[in-house]
Amino acid sequence: MARHPLRLGALDFGFTSATVEGARVPHLTVEAARHADALGFSRYWLGEHHHGAAPFGPSPETLLPALAARTSRIHVGVGAVLLNYYRPLKVASHFKLVESLFPGRVDLGIGRGQADNPRSHRALTGKELVPGSLADEGVYTERLEELMAFLGDGFPEGHALHGAACPKLPAPQVWMCGGRTAGMLAARVGAAFCLSLFHGPVSPDPAVVEHYFTHFQPRAPGDTPRVMIAVAGSCVEDAAGAERAYEGWKEFRFYPPTVVGTGARWREEAEALRERYAADELLVLDIARPHEDRLASMSRLAEAFGLQGVRDVAA
Repeated sequence: MARHPLRLGALDFGFTSATVEGARVPHLTVEAARHADALGFSRYWLGEHHHGAAPFGPSPETLLPALAARTSRIHVGVGAVLLNYYRPLKVASHFKLVESLFPGRVDLGIGRGQADNPRSHRALTGKELVPGSLADEGVYTERLEELMAFLGDGFPEGHALHGAACPKLPAPQVWMCGGRTAGMLAARVGAAFCLSLFHGPVSPDPAVVEHYFTHFQPRAPGDTPRVMIAVAGSCVEDAAGAERAYEGWKEFRFYPPTVVGTGARWREEAEALRERYAADELLVLDIARPHEDRLASMSRLAEAFGLQGVRDVAA
């Protein structure tokens, strides 16, 4: 039986050219999301970061209603909310409200990361950053279970949080984002799984995905496991375009690019990743810094993968 075409999503960290004024970045982000929507991309996610390189980095969720309002079909989301820094009730309430405004189009990505510098960490927590202090899987898992309860039917009688007020609104789609731990937790709570290939120098073992599929526990009838692969790169016309993309990304070399090449190379690499990780969707963090280059890269990707938006425009 023929498989459905590989879906493409876009991940935006807000890393634009240094010459772009900060106040302009959110507007460029909306423009890029509209471009992705028109091309037929499946989703447009914003990343949470606290290093100052992106104006929306500390609170990307505040931009989601603007993205959803200016687009018509594409999913919008955050990939990922750094749950260690926030109370689950606040996160659940915000995303349920946005989902109620744009039904079926809001994604809540959850991650276990931390702020990119110690001072940001202290500003968020009031405490000094101690290596490994956010790595306690027990605390993180407890916070995740609390979040899922607030997104669902709440807590049973006798629980300390039973009766805590949370809007009775539809929940967004939840994605656990990261590597091995994220996959294990995604299976445990019945969430979708976004596996990142650019948060480390070594590609994750496919066994991470196998474990997710094998141990997936549906939270509601009809829930099925879903895997998306997050990669960094850019779709370019030639070697000069590749060199320009690499040069602009040197500042963020801690996110190593997965693929930088033509549309043909992207298709080849994507099919290999699909086979390796049993994924049905690719989430692309484009490393092109100039806004125009990023839009052009998205257009090339859409054409290379035959997205519906491209076919509609051609018709």
